[in-house]
Amino acid sequence: MTKNVGMYIGLLAVSTALLALEVLQVRIFSVMMWHHLAYMVITVALLGFGAAGAYVAIRGIRDDLHARDLAGTAGTAFGLSYVASFMILTRIPLDSFMANMALQGFYIFLYYVFLVVPFFFGGLAITLVLSRFVEQVHRLYFTNLVGSALGCLLVIPLLLWAGGENGLLIGASLAVLGSVGLYVTPKKRWIALGLGVVLLLLIPISHVLLPVRPAGSKAMGQALAMDPDLHFHSTKWDPIARIDSVSSPEFEKMPRYFNVPVERIFMIDGDAFTMAMPLGKTEHFRDIDILGNTLYAAAYYFKDKPEAAVIGLGGGTDIMTALHFDAKKITGVEINQAMIDAARDYFTDFKYNPYEQPSVNIVREEGRSYLRRTQDTYDIIQMSGVDTWSALMTGAYVLSENYLYTMDAYHEYFDRLKPDGILCKMRWVFHPPRECLRIITQLTKVLQERGVEDPSRHVIVLQQELFASVLAKKSPFTDEEVQKFRKIVKRNPKFTALYYPGMTERNAYSRWFEALHDGLTDVFLEQYPYNIEPVDDDSPFFFKYYKWSSLFAPRKHSGGGYLDAMTPIGFIILALSLVQALILALAMILVPLWLFKRRGLKVKGTAGLIGFFSCLGLGFMFLEISLMQRFVLFVGHPTYAITTTMFALLVFAGIGSMLAGKLPGDPRKKLLVICGAIAVLSLVYMVGLGPWFQALLGLSLTTRIIIAVATIAPLGLLLGMPFPTGLKVVGEEQARFVPWAWGINGAAGVTASVLSVMLAMATGFTFVLSMAALIYLVGGVAFFLGTNRPS
Repeated sequence: MTKNVGMYIGLLAVSTALLALEVLQVRIFSVMMWHHLAYMVITVALLGFGAAGAYVAIRGIRDDLHARDLAGTAGTAFGLSYVASFMILTRIPLDSFMANMALQGFYIFLYYVFLVVPFFFGGLAITLVLSRFVEQVHRLYFTNLVGSALGCLLVIPLLLWAGGENGLLIGASLAVLGSVGLYVTPKKRWIALGLGVVLLLLIPISHVLLPVRPAGSKAMGQALAMDPDLHFHSTKWDPIARIDSVSSPEFEKMPRYFNVPVERIFMIDGDAFTMAMPLGKTEHFRDIDILGNTLYAAAYYFKDKPEAAVIGLGGGTDIMTALHFDAKKITGVEINQAMIDAARDYFTDFKYNPYEQPSVNIVREEGRSYLRRTQDTYDIIQMSGVDTWSALMTGAYVLSENYLYTMDAYHEYFDRLKPDGILCKMRWVFHPPRECLRIITQLTKVLQERGVEDPSRHVIVLQQELFASVLAKKSPFTDEEVQKFRKIVKRNPKFTALYYPGMTERNAYSRWFEALHDGLTDVFLEQYPYNIEPVDDDSPFFFKYYKWSSLFAPRKHSGGGYLDAMTPIGFIILALSLVQALILALAMILVPLWLFKRRGLKVKGTAGLIGFFSCLGLGFMFLEISLMQRFVLFVGHPTYAITTTMFALLVFAGIGSMLAGKLPGDPRKKLLVICGAIAVLSLVYMVGLGPWFQALLGLSLTTRIIIAVATIAPLGLLLGMPFPTGLKVVGEEQARFVPWAWGINGAAGVTASVLSVMLAMATGFTFVLSMAALIYLVGGVAFFLGTNRPS
């Protein structure tokens, strides 16, 4: 190993850069495009890896020196082509919501083409090393996985300290500089070193070379079209979102949630904007009349000087509203430090900074996690339009906001409310209703599970323009409260009562409760044009309200505007991505096999090899996505949870790879046992993680992260063993087919990255986890039977 130390360092660096850039680009695409396109990066990256394996299998490599130099060239090409591709991508006006869908489809194709090239080169560098030096495969695979784990961690400081554009250049330069260790030719080493330094020298002009511009249909795109001189007060990247603080005299012309003055807008990932109101020279928040006449105030009409918890602070309007009503204690919970900082900076210029009032306590944490662990109870828990419709670090697999809208979450909210406390959720109004009506169906089930006989007495729905507030009271609304509500609605011409106890007007909400009283809720849900079934933590897709069966049916929509039409596009792209992934995956398996046979090369145990390496690609992705979902709920902060899960899985899988090389006995039997153990342990996790996490939720974040890593460790160790062991068996008997096995594994991962999300939407993450167990078991059996057959 000593003489190859440069190769190990190079492999480590390229692996680190690969995952860091993959994750970083997901974060950047969340700013540039809508959420349903962001996960394209994951699929294309796996596609590039698979294509690299197929290429090496078909082409063949002459000797070790040739493999090393070619790997170095591939690593260098990865870094350079990544920057070049991104320079082109940022100038292609991809916007899946724009009217010309044929043109946008062509742009999506271009994105796939330009994305797959750098990941092909990155995958080629790793494939060449792993497939040529198969006798060291356990150590090399360990290095590859540890590098990937480091890349996962590297994204956080890159975003926090360098930002998205600079982070891209730093990651690309790491790949090029790492390639120095892969080369054996001195001249090529010096060239790679020089190119890596050049990329670093480009950092001062990164915003010119790699401009990250939100799509024209996003709020930022619309604001820039309206005012090209839009004033940016600050732009802050972090692993959750990019926050832009902007102002313009043209804001008065912008569509707004409510007709209130706007001085500053905070945009999350180029959209999901939240407005900050000017405070002027007011002497107290109670003097700002507008605060008492918007939906933000809906719950406060029923409470006198309440204790309130606000989840998702945005531009601070919820906090100011609570101060307007003299709330004696206000806890503001915000997951994004950049948003807290942007709002605090804005309010610093005013005499009364709402974030600095004695009754206000600002907590940086995920809202649900905070409520799970606090012992405080509240008169009001307020959530005003908390969602960004943007992907987190790993793509659109785990969206933290969805966990705020599940039935399990509602139970936790009610646990933190006082006996007559009120939960207030503000969402878009659609016709016919979707989001607000799904909240109602979920509240109905939750209240029934809590022993409430008539949930219709616990709910009020109030509309103002494009939004509605759904109020859910822990105890029934009294007749006096209902009369008070009706007077408030009558007094404010911008308010519309969509539902209250005893309401005689018939609409979707009142018809739901009629169906409830008649025992016909199943019929109502079946016949309703949208999917408003309650969702839970196992399948937390609250915003999936289109039915696959009616996806292409003609629709009339209003209330949410263009956002209503965006969601079907996401589903269509998801379905098309699965078809594309399946076609490409089959091509990477069948084309090399066809070429092998044409050249007279015999593949021993073809079915077993295809089955085994396909199962590893499918199973690992299914497990990773399912575990990330579980640990988000335990760790709380999505970024920490996802980073912890990925890092622990990769590191311990790397250690498992090293240990697998030292295990004695027939490797085929070992693989069968290991795959069986993975299946059993996966089922143990499926059953045991929930109670285990529930018992430990009260511990500190640091302690929970340590426990999460320790919990993942046993499964991670096992997951690292099958792939290098299988490669070594294949390499010893038919080395030409090692890169083909790598390609099959990557191709299966491409399919799994899409299929797992679709399965989770349809059946839940528990089913995905159970399928992973079955897949590993099938893979072990396939390898054992297939490779033990006579030639």
